[in-house]
Amino acid sequence: MTPVPDSSFNPQLPDADNHSISAGLGFLCKKNGHFLGLFECGHVGRGGLNPQAFGLDLAYQALIYEPRTVTGNLNPVAIPGSVNGVYHTVFHSGSINLRVNF
Repeated sequence: MTPVPDSSFNPQLPDADNHSISAGLGFLCKKNGHFLGLFECGHVGRGGLNPQAFGLDLAYQALIYEPRTVTGNLNPVAIPGSVNGVYHTVFHSGSINLRVNF
């Protein structure tokens, strides 16, 4: 159960039991390969910058909160009782990572 009681709940930082779903995918291009069909990988540079591999990683996460009913909130910043209600919250986040191995 959530440690935040209804009396001090603040919707700016929702807190309730939640479920997390995550997925990710990565591509790595090494010597003699072509990164996304755009350029050759491994030993393509000259001098000090000679990348051995290129990679692309993609990730997604959904944080799905259980519905939360708040009653009797005493939040001094808001109008008393104005935070009371039912909250349905879902957070979506994603990331893209490009990597170069030397």
